Amino acid sequence: MLCNFIKLYDLDHFDVCVILVSYFYHFSQILCVIFARVQDPMVTGFHPAVGPVSGGSHLTVIGQHLDIGSRVTALLMNADNATVHCRLHEKPLRNSMVCITGSSTKPAVMNYLVVSIDSARVNFAGRFTFVPDPVIESVTPFKTIIR
Repeated sequence: MLCNFIKLYDLDHFDVCVILVSYFYHFSQILCVIFARVQDPMVTGFHPAVGPVSGGSHLTVIGQHLDIGSRVTALLMNADNATVHCRLHEKPLRNSMVCITGSSTKPAVMNYLVVSIDSARVNFAGRFTFVPDPVIESVTPFKTIIR
């Protein structure tokens, strides 16, 4: 069973009671649980600030309460509302999470990081710049020892 709660009052805790009834087995049971209020997630920064247009940068997001939900998404957005998704790399920790940037169609400056955790959405004003992919012009040495 999954329950989504709507914040109606500013409470530190609240009770939730579920009544289970089985007409087939002729029983009923009441289960009550006390929930503590969870702090809203907050983003305080991220690094690195630059990555290639082909994507693949491991973006470390720093903040608080980043581990409170089950559905976590992140994306970079610019002033023109162009977005680049950032795929979650591993389960978020309390104060950090890592996502891998997707590709950008061209070099661009993204002005916001948007992190969504379940129904909470955090907009962080921070700059990430997509730069042209590096070009390898030469490799040295041309010989190696094979064992």
